Amino acid sequence: MPGGTTIDYGKIASDTLEKDAPTVIGDDVRAKLQVSCDAPTLFAIKTTDERAGSAITGTGVPNNAFFGLGKTGSTNIGAYRISLVNVNADGKTVNVLRKAIGSTSYAKFAEMRPDEISAFGDGSNAVPVAYKNVTADLSLTTSVEKASALPLDKEIKFDGLATFEVVYL
Repeated sequence: MPGGTTIDYGKIASDTLEKDAPTVIGDDVRAKLQVSCDAPTLFAIKTTDERAGSAITGTGVPNNAFFGLGKTGSTNIGAYRISLVNVNADGKTVNVLRKAIGSTSYAKFAEMRPDEISAFGDGSNAVPVAYKNVTADLSLTTSVEKASALPLDKEIKFDGLATFEVVYL
């Protein structure tokens, strides 16, 4: 994914938002992720939510699974979840392995979470494997706060920002 990749949802009419519950506005929006190394390398992707503390709650998904969309005044605008799908490494389909920073064990999860790392494995167990080339689709699911909580008399700009960092294991 080139630095500065932007996901643009365009203009969303306020009358399309649910009044008393978050509204999913983008389900399975895609972007590409690619990591290429000179030789097989043991690495992971660390994700950081640069708008931490601005993710809405009450979406039915654990709160630590979401990245924030920023704030309008003191109100959180929404949240988005990132999953890795269609993951291939060196021409083979592989599993995504996720672990919390500081943890010693991985589990198979395609969902990326803020301040956790995602590595890649061959499916035989939950242990990262060294690869030369990894490609994946980033699948984003985005929810906007309930309309009754937002100031709908003005334009609200989404300001979510996630940083991906390659870390060597």
